[in-house]
Amino acid sequence: AGGHGLDIRNVLTEPKVIVIVDKLKDPPADIYMKGWRAIITDIRRGDSLANIKTLNYANNILAKLEASRKKANEAIMLTHKGFLAEGTVSNLFFVKRGKLYTPSIKTGILKGITRDIVIGIAKRSHIKVLEGFYKEQELYSAEESFITSSGSGLVPIVSVNGRKIGNGKPGKITRRLMEAYERKIG
Repeated sequence: AGGHGLDIRNVLTEPKVIVIVDKLKDPPADIYMKGWRAIITDIRRGDSLANIKTLNYANNILAKLEASRKKANEAIMLTHKGFLAEGTVSNLFFVKRGKLYTPSIKTGILKGITRDIVIGIAKRSHIKVLEGFYKEQELYSAEESFITSSGSGLVPIVSVNGRKIGNGKPGKITRRLMEAYERKIG
């Protein structure tokens, strides 16, 4: 087919698949009691194909390295327009006045399985869930925050960029959702 670049007609070999198998380790139990520290990273969440799990984690890896350098457990990425998006391998939630907020999938985040389960649990528990476009100030002024992922479930976020979220401890709604999630996945 000739030419250079991303023209798939230039691929002359058969597809290859690499599989890396490793034992899944449970997260330390104390993360659920103490919570995690997070940062807002300058590394932006890519908009291209964001709702498709492509496994292109270059930005996520760089953001996680930044979090480690800053002694945080997770990095929260913003969209290119400055809205809250998601963590390196997690979806973000925060609580204000008894309502649960999470970035909309229209921000370009991956629609996580655990995110969907938690939204369902919250709605069945009569907790109003709002999906939208939020600036980082909304997170700083939240009463509670947590992230979700398939590997860790719900993990409380107790500070962001060194600022306490609420009283700096896992909140009541977060704990309630964690318990309901554990019962559901049993």
